[in-house]
Amino acid sequence: GCAEDPLVQNLKTAIAEHGALKAELDALDAATAVLNVMLEVHGQFAEFDKLTSSAHYPEAADMTLEIAKALQSISAPDASVEPGMVRAAKMHYYQRRAMLTQRLEDALSRRVSFGDRCAIAQPGQHGQPAVDSGGTDATSISLPRVWEALEVLGLRDRRAEQLAEQLRR
Repeated sequence: GCAEDPLVQNLKTAIAEHGALKAELDALDAATAVLNVMLEVHGQFAEFDKLTSSAHYPEAADMTLEIAKALQSISAPDASVEPGMVRAAKMHYYQRRAMLTQRLEDALSRRVSFGDRCAIAQPGQHGQPAVDSGGTDATSISLPRVWEALEVLGLRDRRAEQLAEQLRR
């Protein structure tokens, strides 16, 4: 057979090297995008923590939507292949959302009590200490703000049904 021209051989080698470098660059771009989102989420967690510690629950609920959207943007179709830091961030997100939901449930139970076939609501003043819980949540949230936060989290209708069921008992 004929020996291949050295220029053709060099060109084939250069094309292969270019493809490998492009793949490496694409992988680095993807990693950079994930790291940028992780930095954004880290800042959002700090903001969420500040909002919940000051009982700004509707705003904290809005922040959970932003965090979920950011995490969704870097989620893999198969969670088992996601980097550990992405899985850890998702775990922190679910923990914070559960904590917010619990604080809203606690605020609701402080605001609504049941008598004989009646419910008594204590609306409270926005930003005024209505009930001092003794914790970081001393400034109790008003009932409309509890409902607003539950709505943002997609939990208001279910919670209203549960309250109606309690009232029927």
